[in-house]
Amino acid sequence: MKTVFYSKSSNGFYVPEIHGDDMPEDAVLLQRGEIEHAELLAGTTIGQLIVADEHGYPTLQDRPAETDEALRLHALAQRDVFLAEAGIRIAPLQDAIDVGEATAEEEASLTMWKRYRVALNRIEQVPGFPREFAWPEMPTRNKE
Repeated sequence: MKTVFYSKSSNGFYVPEIHGDDMPEDAVLLQRGEIEHAELLAGTTIGQLIVADEHGYPTLQDRPAETDEALRLHALAQRDVFLAEAGIRIAPLQDAIDVGEATAEEEASLTMWKRYRVALNRIEQVPGFPREFAWPEMPTRNKE
């Protein structure tokens, strides 16, 4: 069994064969060595965090729930991506109308895209925002 150390200060693992004496002063020996190290790393693959207990020993902990503010900012960033897409779709349709060359299909498509963009801009007013809400449905592209 390979010897493995953990450091709270670096939140890192150290192996004497690789790191030699170049380990943080707070490094603690893992009782079950590489087996325990593998278990801790496996926990991170399912979303858990490696944190030190009061003695500096590594343990797994569930991630804290995201705050409403973090979720809001994430949703607004996604909204901006959707708005950019809508703008790209709207511009040529609006151009066709502006120069008097729009077909009935293009006019209908423009209206759908503009309604979608309005709904995106009102996303913060949707019930359940930012935790549990439904995004407005993007118009289908083949109707353009």
